[in-house]
Amino acid sequence: MKKYSFLLLLSLFFFIGCDVEENVTDPTADTSKLSVNLSNLPVLGDSARFEAWLLLKNVTRPILLGRLELPATATSYTGEFNVTLGNLQRAEAVVISIESVRDSVGDSTMSPLRITGGFIQGNRIDFTAMNSKAMNVDFSKLAGRFQIFTPTNTANTGLRSGIWFIDTVGAGLTIPPPPTGWTYQAWLKVGNNNLNIGRFTSAAGGDTDSTFKGTGVQPLFPGSDFITNAPAGLTFPLDVTNAELFITLEPVATAIKINSPTSMKIFSKVISSTDAVRTSIPFPVVTSGLPTGAATLIIDVK
Repeated sequence: MKKYSFLLLLSLFFFIGCDVEENVTDPTADTSKLSVNLSNLPVLGDSARFEAWLLLKNVTRPILLGRLELPATATSYTGEFNVTLGNLQRAEAVVISIESVRDSVGDSTMSPLRITGGFIQGNRIDFTAMNSKAMNVDFSKLAGRFQIFTPTNTANTGLRSGIWFIDTVGAGLTIPPPPTGWTYQAWLKVGNNNLNIGRFTSAAGGDTDSTFKGTGVQPLFPGSDFITNAPAGLTFPLDVTNAELFITLEPVATAIKINSPTSMKIFSKVISSTDAVRTSIPFPVVTSGLPTGAATLIIDVK
């Protein structure tokens, strides 16, 4: 068996094109190896799995390359997939998605939970979460600020027991609409406890959770006070000093459950004692932790 680079094989397609099997799923055709390396993968748990897909030009149905086999707690992956030359001749991109383990073997329907993807450029693919075939969202303009105060605590709104994504005036977050199938969720990590602040899709309009809030009027922005319903081991009102405040991407679909919070953070900050009450505090962007990677194509001609 001879091995050729992808660039060299492109020049041969004009001559072998008539001999390439027109059925794009023909397993007997000459194949290439797609060698994949990924990092920053979220830990899925038992009810979900990663799958790799080949997207073809002007073809709606994707080609399932296979499942990513990796240990339950792994956040990186190295492996190979076979791709027929018939498929490769029409290919434009590769996408990694999260699928339910309940999906049937060979299911050709890709879920909207696409975590990273890349276009085929020569013999290389560079994977990014923001790729238009994956999450298709531009996170390059993210910006964030928040304030510490407790508006829903009728006894004292000035306690260091609340986090609200508010700037001096108006929304504190600059965020695009979340990717299809995903939502934003804010968290406060205190020791080993990840306290849910709430889910949201916009910088204004509040969030989905009121578990820890008091009875006072809350701002129309995402955030939470930590006044009531303290989890075991914590005492409320909670001093947020030294806690980690962060925002992640979380799946909307209830049929595909993964460990939460995910590792896909887009903002994060450990709150300092010098972060004053009722001041606008910068909230750093951390998208370097989103899934990424690269792949190389090696063509085998029998």
